[in-house]
Amino acid sequence: MNEKQIVEGIPKIIDNAEAIYADADLLRENGRFERAYSLFQLSIEEIAKAFMLSGTLIFEDLSSNEVQARLKKDLKDHELKSKNSIGLESIFYEYRSEERRVGKECRSRWSPYH
Repeated sequence: MNEKQIVEGIPKIIDNAEAIYADADLLRENGRFERAYSLFQLSIEEIAKAFMLSGTLIFEDLSSNEVQARLKKDLKDHELKSKNSIGLESIFYEYRSEERRVGKECRSRWSPYH
């Protein structure tokens, strides 16, 4: 994996995490809590993956075969991604809550009944 791939991949990973989170939210709203939780956890792992890639990009030598091998292994390690995501769920949840609040506010302003 090279620098360009990481820089281009991080926004895609974050978009994927947001889409998974939105799906989890739909399941939660419809009482499908076990499946919602699974997708929520997967979305958090995606965010952790973006953080891991960012850290590698900033602090590691991408030309090193050892770094490449470790990165490939680490990105598949669910336990490691979960550990790296500790605390991220609250940040992500706050971001999504603010995004929803702003969306509702905008919709109410543009409502024909306003």
